[in-house]
Amino acid sequence: MQLVQYIDDVNPRTFIRIARSDFEDRQVFHITIEQGRAVCQALAEMLARNDEGQKTMHTVSGQ
Repeated sequence: MQLVQYIDDVNPRTFIRIARSDFEDRQVFHITIEQGRAVCQALAEMLARNDEGQKTMHTVSGQ
């Protein structure tokens, strides 16, 4: 993951560059900082719900 800017951009903006690869494939995604914040917030909410679900599941399975 990197923060990047396009040099030729008239109005330079910072993007988050996310790259993943394996022996067969390479994928690169560019998202704006605003999109990154939204993804981060959504992911935090999903993980919090998952954590709550795990507590509930452990409580139920422990009975």
